[in-house]
Amino acid sequence: MTELLGQLPGVVATHEPEPGFHEVMRPAQTDPLIFVEFWKKKLTVIGATGSDVYVETSNVFSKGFLPTLLRMGIKPKLIFLNRSPRKIALSLLSRKSIPGVSSSGLKYSASPNDPMTLPLSESSWTNYQRCYWAAIDMLYKQFMIKAMFEDTLEGIFELTTKQITDFATFSALVQFICPKDHPAKKIDQNELAQIHTRTVATLHNPNPVSLSERNVENIDHQEAELLHFINFYFPTPSHSQLHRQYEAD
Repeated sequence: MTELLGQLPGVVATHEPEPGFHEVMRPAQTDPLIFVEFWKKKLTVIGATGSDVYVETSNVFSKGFLPTLLRMGIKPKLIFLNRSPRKIALSLLSRKSIPGVSSSGLKYSASPNDPMTLPLSESSWTNYQRCYWAAIDMLYKQFMIKAMFEDTLEGIFELTTKQITDFATFSALVQFICPKDHPAKKIDQNELAQIHTRTVATLHNPNPVSLSERNVENIDHQEAELLHFINFYFPTPSHSQLHRQYEAD
């Protein structure tokens, strides 16, 4: 998505640039004033781009950064880009980024005892289940953001990684992020389609090592067991429904 939007005229699109949300996410969970100082630096950097449309992609943003930004009087538009929870979990496991356990997991992912986070009892969950929990926690955070802040925000656009390959969805996204009379809204549709076709044909930001579901023992059972526990706190689709929802992703 960053590669697509970054080719539009008058749009700055970046993926996890400095200062990065991950740099302060962990200590800010227990000291929210860190969020304030971070946003002061971040907004200065964003302002220096001189662009009236700035897009930044980062899953770490959902880990507590929005409420402070709203308190500072900034009302952004949000994009919820979703993918298969299984693929997210396998990606985390591939990078040994285990939530609440490994140094990378602590740096980039929420932990079960963080504020506004989906509960997970300290039990004998496997590393894969902890990664799968993090994927479901992202859906939980989206639910909470919509419930608490949707009326305050400038808008929310939801799509999946599969849908971004659909030109009509991409075109609608361009209309969503850009204000009236913005140059990107005036771009010729044939040119826009060419940008889209060229960009989606290339895999961006792949994992150096990627595990498959064959590498995880009893993966269906592990996911179903975790969802059974989570449903006491956050009603989710059944395991089979959730799998079917993203099977084309």
